[in-house]
Amino acid sequence: MAALGDGMTMDAFKENYSVSMEETISAREFSREAMWSESLAVGSDRFVEEVGKSLKNRYRKEVIQSEQKKGTYILRERGLKYA
Repeated sequence: MAALGDGMTMDAFKENYSVSMEETISAREFSREAMWSESLAVGSDRFVEEVGKSLKNRYRKEVIQSEQKKGTYILRERGLKYA
């Protein structure tokens, strides 16, 4: 859980996750969110930097700050441009 970077315990994480899933299901929010499905990692600045360092087989990576969620960073592969 230290990788989450916020000191959350496993029990607290499980409870938060369970509540989040129940809210999502009850609101019928099943659509795909690009921030999550098109990223290598999403989280704190420290977390995405650490994940980025561990992904040595990726050619080009970039870390950007989320426009939707303050304090959230996104690690993704940069698209290669072909001539």
